[in-house]
Amino acid sequence: MVTEENNDIASRLMEALQYELLVWLEEQNRILREKRLWQEWEAEEEEREWEQTFDFGWRDQNR
Repeated sequence: MVTEENNDIASRLMEALQYELLVWLEEQNRILREKRLWQEWEAEEEEREWEQTFDFGWRDQNR
């Protein structure tokens, strides 16, 4: 009887731990996805700035 109760408790604890781990992993995934999107946006912004600088420099040379 005690062993059965212990197994039940252990099973519930394992389920709770797995659930908490899943929640934590989903949060980490969300954070990484946001970081990746932010890095992509920054790279695009840098590229736009470089293109604008190049365009202005090219226009100045051709005046």
